[in-house]
Amino acid sequence: MPNPKPAPLNFNPDDPTGATWALPEGAIARIGKGYYQQRESEIGISPDGTYLVIGTRMGLWWYDMSSMLPIALWETEHGLISAVNFSQDGKWIALSNWDHTIKIRDVQSGEYITEIEWLLRCRHITFSPDKSWIATASKPKNIVQVLDVQNGICLAEMDWEGHELKSGISRLDFSPNRKLLAATAGWNTYVWQSETGTPIMKFEGRHFAFSPDNRQLACVTQGDKTLNVWEFGKNMPKMIYSESGKVRRNPFFSLKGELHAIDDRQNTIEVWNVERSEKLHVLDLHSDSIEAICIKRYPQLTLSNTGTDITPNKKDNYSFINKSSILGESVYIGGQIRFSPDGQKIVCRRSGGGILFLDVESKEVEKTLMEKIYIKSFSLRPNGEILAVEAYIKGSNNKPIVNVWSVDEPDEPIVEFEFTQQTQALGQLIIFAPTGDRFAGRRLDNAINVWNIKHNDKMTLLTGHSDYIQSLAFSPDGKLLLSGSRDKTNRLWDVEEGREIAMLPMNKPLTTTALAFSPNGNLIAGVTIGEIRLWCAEKLTPLHIIPQPEDSQRLFTLAFSPCGRYIASGTWWQKGMEKMAIRLWDVESGENMHTFWGHTTDVQSLTFSPDGTILASGSFDGTILLWDMKPFINSKD
Repeated sequence: MPNPKPAPLNFNPDDPTGATWALPEGAIARIGKGYYQQRESEIGISPDGTYLVIGTRMGLWWYDMSSMLPIALWETEHGLISAVNFSQDGKWIALSNWDHTIKIRDVQSGEYITEIEWLLRCRHITFSPDKSWIATASKPKNIVQVLDVQNGICLAEMDWEGHELKSGISRLDFSPNRKLLAATAGWNTYVWQSETGTPIMKFEGRHFAFSPDNRQLACVTQGDKTLNVWEFGKNMPKMIYSESGKVRRNPFFSLKGELHAIDDRQNTIEVWNVERSEKLHVLDLHSDSIEAICIKRYPQLTLSNTGTDITPNKKDNYSFINKSSILGESVYIGGQIRFSPDGQKIVCRRSGGGILFLDVESKEVEKTLMEKIYIKSFSLRPNGEILAVEAYIKGSNNKPIVNVWSVDEPDEPIVEFEFTQQTQALGQLIIFAPTGDRFAGRRLDNAINVWNIKHNDKMTLLTGHSDYIQSLAFSPDGKLLLSGSRDKTNRLWDVEEGREIAMLPMNKPLTTTALAFSPNGNLIAGVTIGEIRLWCAEKLTPLHIIPQPEDSQRLFTLAFSPCGRYIASGTWWQKGMEKMAIRLWDVESGENMHTFWGHTTDVQSLTFSPDGTILASGSFDGTILLWDMKPFINSKD
């Protein structure tokens, strides 16, 4: 019987891409469908291979496998999906999010069957075959439990017998009769009695699969060298499969109990009957005739249990997907977003490396440059050139290197800087001056490096802070630098002379989580817990404080409008929150002109279009939202 079609929540037939589904009020468009980490636990394929779900930080996307088009968007209220899985009959779906909430929903109606408030964030969920139980693996403590679906009560917690786990759990599943539960952590697989948590076995191996008769478990040993079949109650594997140059990874059993494996190689995927050493099918990953490709990291997910046995060269037995081609680029995570000088493009960092160029009108990715370079920061220079910074460890001597690239000419970096391991800035905050001729980065010793791009032998060292530097901001002319530290001081530096000018006056010691100069350089804004503070940049005198509402006490980003009369601020996520607030403030009066609610988690970057009519917000949820400013700004200018 076919699995039920999911409730078409947020579905809009006029937009087959899903780009405008569940678009927040006031938003013009959304770019991206949410960040996903390519974990097995965040992807699900219905048992009959008809539907695909992908959990992202903005919600749960449903796709039709035959067309690879979205058909529903669930969980947009909270987003932040950490695990998802189908029941074996395809009628229910279990999911969890970062609020430590576990939900079970009816696929066809979308209604909640149960909702469980749990203590830890759930990283894996799996149903027992009869749907009466679920097993969960939590992060970060690797607690594995079996819960009763109807009442949410914990039936058993698995006993690790004092084993110290050095890595997280990567796989969790019941045996077909639900009496056993297995989990993989690192290169070891553990098996328990599921109702009591009593340990049964521990052995080396991963990518495990239970046999249909519940008597055996197949798994791959460390280094993918052998495929072993263990019989419960035995201390040695029943069968060991190892052929020179023919290692079989990702095992599964057919309905008749024959051992199979999916072997993913560089350019092909091979499906084997391991017992007969028979190749059943080969998929060319570069073939244009294949609409969807296997997820190379987690190919065990792709077996579609259609009720028939595995036959050679029958593609209906398998479901292969390519998440990038479905969800598109994960356009933003952390860092910056910027408008081009003409306002027609948005430039942002690409998750996984490179710089993305997004067309504002079409809301599509126009091009991607430097895909293999992990960019720390970038700058749009006044002449239109885009510079980008990467930082990495070079060579056997572990020399820290910072490279500056001209994004349009990515063959060789234009400048390379070296610095000492003790004061490295790798993974730390790096920002460009608006002029594009220098950039600054915080150091692990609480000092600041300022590099001059025109003189790669010239590096200015700014010292004075005694704790971790939280925020940095250049003046519009690039001559001054603001820094805020956890030492609760906020300092102004002359970067050309390499000296501290002054500390921003505060009525009490406070850490600023974001700092910014106004476009004309006459104002300084800083964010502290529960408030936005403003200073005169010339005299460094406090002007006034804009208190924040109770639901927006933690802010980590702000941006001045091009005219300098308005400030936008973005909220940081905390447990229990749903949509994040983006507020527009009148600088002079401190009036909250409007509040937008949209992202499911931290608002990490804000920027106005050059004409001030659009505000772009980038979030940890992996999307960019474009907000219409005309009703609020132009009417008063």
